[in-house]
Amino acid sequence: MANVNSTTFGALHMSLVRKLAAAGGIAAASLAIVATTAGTASADSLQPRHYSSLLLCQTAGNTLAQQGKLTGFNCVQAGPDNFLLYIW
Repeated sequence: MANVNSTTFGALHMSLVRKLAAAGGIAAASLAIVATTAGTASADSLQPRHYSSLLLCQTAGNTLAQQGKLTGFNCVQAGPDNFLLYIW
């Protein structure tokens, strides 16, 4: 009778250990994905945005400023019909 209980306990213990290890792996993977996404989002927001006119560029900068998403911006002409919105 003692052998049956210890075997059952051992099987339950190993099952629990496997479930906890799997949950830990999933949690670690989820955290890595969130960290990667957050890093990508902040890097992308600093990239210049392209607009076909100075008016569109300035309107976009003003809109983002009013939404509190930036502290300043600058529109620079990079070519014909190509204006870059730099934000900070």
